[in-house]
Amino acid sequence: MCGLNLSTETTTSTTEDTETDKTSVEATEEETVAEVTEEETAATEEETAATEEENHPPEITGNIIVENLAGDGTPAGGPYKRGQIHYRVRVDVSDPDGDSLTYEWQGGGPYGYTDLNANPTEWITPDTGGTFYLYVKVKDGRGGETDAGLNVNMASAENHPLKF
Repeated sequence: MCGLNLSTETTTSTTEDTETDKTSVEATEEETVAEVTEEETAATEEETAATEEENHPPEITGNIIVENLAGDGTPAGGPYKRGQIHYRVRVDVSDPDGDSLTYEWQGGGPYGYTDLNANPTEWITPDTGGTFYLYVKVKDGRGGETDAGLNVNMASAENHPLKF
């Protein structure tokens, strides 16, 4: 509804003896545009609010998990070896909305990961001892995100366990 009032007016000319119909509009163009704009704005705000309410961020359950890939008989859970040994790292994550997830791994020392955007990926242990931070950010592509981190203490002597 535009809110326009239409009226018909009949006038008679005495000199020519003809009858003319006129239609007049009692609303200006600015009023009509303003009314439509307010309706469109309200609808857009409702759609935006509904979209924001519908999206839920991904959920990580537990810590980052480190699994043995060394193939050298090292049991799961250690002792881990330093010196460019590959270990699978992963995080258990789900998205309540079923959105596709992307991963961004960071940290882990000088060798880092074999694929920064995969889950699982492989972490390559550093050559030296010390504390290294494994970190992952998970995004759902619709503004939802979550993250997890794990401090890993590498012993300075070879073949000592990796401590969490």
